[in-house]
Amino acid sequence: MDLKANTIFKTLSVITITICLILCGINPVYAQDISLITPSDVSLDTSSTREDANFSVPTAIVIAPVFSNADYTGLTPDEQYRGIYFYTVEMLGFNDIPYHYLVSENGGIYLGNKGRDERKIKIDGIGDNVVVIGYMTDKNSGKLSPDGKNALKTLTTVISNANSINPDNISIQGITFLRDQTSKTVILEKTEIFGSWQTDILEISTFAKSQYQPIPKDYNLKINQIISPTAAVAPGSEVTISVDVTNIGEWGIYGDSDSQIIFTKRGDGVSQFFLNNSWVSTTQVPLIKDDEFLLPIENSIFEINLKAPLGIGEISESFDVYTISGIKLDVEPVTFKLNLAPTNQKIVEIKNTETGTLNVRSAPSSVASSFTQVSPGERFFQTEDAGNGWIQIQLNDGQVGWIANWYVNYLN
Repeated sequence: MDLKANTIFKTLSVITITICLILCGINPVYAQDISLITPSDVSLDTSSTREDANFSVPTAIVIAPVFSNADYTGLTPDEQYRGIYFYTVEMLGFNDIPYHYLVSENGGIYLGNKGRDERKIKIDGIGDNVVVIGYMTDKNSGKLSPDGKNALKTLTTVISNANSINPDNISIQGITFLRDQTSKTVILEKTEIFGSWQTDILEISTFAKSQYQPIPKDYNLKINQIISPTAAVAPGSEVTISVDVTNIGEWGIYGDSDSQIIFTKRGDGVSQFFLNNSWVSTTQVPLIKDDEFLLPIENSIFEINLKAPLGIGEISESFDVYTISGIKLDVEPVTFKLNLAPTNQKIVEIKNTETGTLNVRSAPSSVASSFTQVSPGERFFQTEDAGNGWIQIQLNDGQVGWIANWYVNYLN
């Protein structure tokens, strides 16, 4: 049978779809309707599978007919499943089977690649943030079988709800395998398909819409350690700390999605560690960069850039843990801590004023023009003393300006 598979599939049409969603956090009404067929159920050896480090949050579902060669239309669905694995992994060199699921004409639902629905499968002309479902059928087919259609209704509904994918983003597409002469690899590319597939997909997406109830994803982290510099750091310098963290939740966490983790300063006011162009706001700093992610059960160390406060001795501040969408995680607050080195530069702290702000002027005089204001509690380096009660300070954007020295406290 495995030898037959060498020539079974000349051209394959794809569809992306995910599988872990059935196993975790899914509406039981649909999960109990799915009996997932795994490689071990059909004695499929998947030892040739290789790990793939490309993951993202899916935003669409693609169903792709997988046409068998006319000479092998008598194959059982299990044989088709094994043949697709052999052809794509063993012959074409894919890291894993390039489908998240496969569905047979008799309604069987097979596990595709070993990754979650978040595993990227790139299809030129479609993209890679899709769940791909392959529909196994024969060469002359132009529509879905009744059993296959019913299975796809249930499966796409489960996937949509588990990943908050709008059912309007369910489509059926043709997919073919092409050899890229530059990279010397086989790639997937969108192609035309003919038949009444679009009528079938309208029925599937309409059903999914009627059952669409997105399930919020619960994210959970374990903060193992905050690693700060052991040596004292210069006040005002940029500093990098490391955060050792484990994803103990069921879903991947991505820097470019609503699952991004944000450390948010506790209490009011600007964070002492705020660093412009690196933080989300004056009180919030992201844990993971846009091109980074943390999969379930994974442990990793991420770097966060801070600005060492202006002060002396040990400075610390606590942060709560949120997703960027505003969901607070059940995690103990984390503390950023730095030991500040002595400095010869004078550090001033703005006192309370009658108006709540203090004018920064272009010259050391009360009649000079004001170009900005600073607030009580803010700290700055003094860069010059005019000797007439006015001092020059360096602002956070690098500009310098003059303020009245009777409105400051000297910290050193």
